[in-house]
Amino acid sequence: MEGTVEVDLREIFSAIWRRWWLVLVCMVAGACLMLGITACITPQYTASVYMYVDNISSGGSSITSSELTVAKQLVNTYINIIKRDPVLDKASDLIRQRTGQQYSPEALRAMLTAEPVEQTEIFTVQVTHADPVMAAQIANAVAEKLDKADFSKCEAVMPGFINLKLSDAFLQNYLEQMRTADSFGINKVGAGKTIV
Repeated sequence: MEGTVEVDLREIFSAIWRRWWLVLVCMVAGACLMLGITACITPQYTASVYMYVDNISSGGSSITSSELTVAKQLVNTYINIIKRDPVLDKASDLIRQRTGQQYSPEALRAMLTAEPVEQTEIFTVQVTHADPVMAAQIANAVAEKLDKADFSKCEAVMPGFINLKLSDAFLQNYLEQMRTADSFGINKVGAGKTIV
């Protein structure tokens, strides 16, 4: 047949055997390259905390469907709140007290992810850090400082709104932070921009 090429495996293996030193050099170089890359990568550890949103009225023994609905809807609210400066400032103070290490809210926010767990009243807070013990300390501190005591009332209102009433203690603390801040709590977002 025209155009066919015969391949002899003995010739191929013979050619490889004649250059065994080249095969060995390539294997050693590849192993050294992988070892060098692995040594340069800092391992990252993730600590997770699962949090349950409890919106059940105290004193009642039965759970209503509206309480479950509100709790499911509050999950995303808590996820947004947990990434805000008031919570992260409190967590930073707690971490400094426990470990002596200081983290800014921006640094904590960069390490933190929070996600709802499917269609439940549970969400997870994950912290990624080079030190596994520090990752756990940060995750626990953030979870502790997301305090439901910041809200005095959580209720669902038709047609699908959630009313959150901030507690007096939270408002008092927030106003004190505004009073002592350089800008007295004035938000400078959009300053100097013309909006038509």
